[in-house]
Amino acid sequence: MAILKPGTEAFERLARMIADMLFLAKAENGLAITQAILHAHRGEVSATSAQGLTVFTLRLPS
Repeated sequence: MAILKPGTEAFERLARMIADMLFLAKAENGLAITQAILHAHRGEVSATSAQGLTVFTLRLPS
């Protein structure tokens, strides 16, 4: 986890990326946002369902 200071280039880039993803999410669902954020950080998201139970797994590199 990193804390970005408003006004820095990294913060502004992240803010723009999130705004773009939220715009796209209006036509998609929340999982699309999650997937885009994780992929931007070299992570991945997966989901499995069985017998009415759905499990979402989020993986981020260490």
